[in-house]
Amino acid sequence: MRSVADTIERRHAGAVKVRLTVRRSHDAARRIVPAASHVTSVDDDVRADDLVFYTISPDYCLPDKSVGSTGTRHR
Repeated sequence: MRSVADTIERRHAGAVKVRLTVRRSHDAARRIVPAASHVTSVDDDVRADDLVFYTISPDYCLPDKSVGSTGTRHR
């Protein structure tokens, strides 16, 4: 179990924020590319084994007044 948890933690730490692009060519292919221009992988593509995300997950430990949450910190 420890080795699985370590692998997930390592992959999560290296996750790449992405965005979807549509090429304006005859095939109109869609591509998932890194959202930040300084982040690149092979040929500026995201590899099939990369862990990716397109929006940052909320931190439920912190208060969020917009939804009335007091957070879970110190509970």
